[in-house]
Amino acid sequence: MPASARNAAPGALRLNGIVLLGVLVAFGLGATSVLYRWRASHLIDNAAAARGSLPRTPEGRLDRWLDYGRVFVDQRIVQLRFSSDRPWIVTHTVGDVRGSVEQEIWGVDLSSFSTEATRREGLNAVISLPAARLLAHGAIAGDNALNVPHYAPADAIPDPNERARAIVEWAVERLAHGLERDIEGATLAVQVGGDMLGTGAIDDG
Repeated sequence: MPASARNAAPGALRLNGIVLLGVLVAFGLGATSVLYRWRASHLIDNAAAARGSLPRTPEGRLDRWLDYGRVFVDQRIVQLRFSSDRPWIVTHTVGDVRGSVEQEIWGVDLSSFSTEATRREGLNAVISLPAARLLAHGAIAGDNALNVPHYAPADAIPDPNERARAIVEWAVERLAHGLERDIEGATLAVQVGGDMLGTGAIDDG
C-alpha cells in the first residue's frame, strides 16, 4: 500500500466512502425512476389501445362482456348446486312428513349447465335454465336443506320456476349491477323453463 494511503486520515476515508455510497444510491434511484417511467408509459399506451379496441355499439360491448362474464356466471351457478352428487337448485319438497324418504324433491337440474347457457339477446345477457321439475324422492339434509320450503301434498305450491329464478338472480346480483354500470341499457336476465325476467328489478340498497 502506498505511504500516502497509509497516512490518509481515517475521517477522509469514511467521507470518501459516504460519497461513493451516495453516488451509488443516486444512480440506483435514477435507474429505477427511468425504468418506472418506461414501464408506466407502456402501461398507459396498452390501456389506451385496449380502450380504443372496444366495440362502439352497446351490443358489441355486451358481446365482449360475455367473453369473460360467462365464466363468472358459470362459477356462481355451480355454487348453487345442492351437492356434487345432487347438482340441483332445490326449490321445494313435498310430502306428508318433512325429511321423509318418500318426500318429493323439486328443482332445476344443473347437470347439463355450461357457459354456453348464457347468451346475448339484444341488450340482455340471458342465463337460460331448464324448467323446475320433480327430481327425486328422498330425504335431504345439511345446511343447504335448511332454507328449502316444504309443502304438504294438499298445499298450494308457489311456482317453482319463479323461486329458481329468484335464487339465481340473488347469486348473480353483483354481476348484474356491474354489467348495468358498464353498459348503458344492458341487463342480466334469467330464463327458467322459457320464462325470462331481468335482474334490473333488484334493489341496489
